[in-house]
Amino acid sequence: QAEQSSSLGPPLAKRRKGDRALHGGYLQERLCYEDGRLLDENKKGVMMGWESPLMAKHAEVLLPKPGASVLNIGFGLGLVDVFLQ
Repeated sequence: QAEQSSSLGPPLAKRRKGDRALHGGYLQERLCYEDGRLLDENKKGVMMGWESPLMAKHAEVLLPKPGASVLNIGFGLGLVDVFLQ
């Protein structure tokens, strides 16, 4: 099955680890928090409040037993962090 390009960039197999051209500009964008949504400069959603139940389930799967640890390096609203605590 052939890989196809999308609006997200080149196929994963062609991406190079650390390639700034793929995400450097995006990571420099200003974000805004508006009505329970974290938006990029183009008003596209980075993280939305409605994702909270999904993040709760992720936390449940990541930490199935008390006392386990996880390091989350996230870019969003911190929803999963609340559930992990």
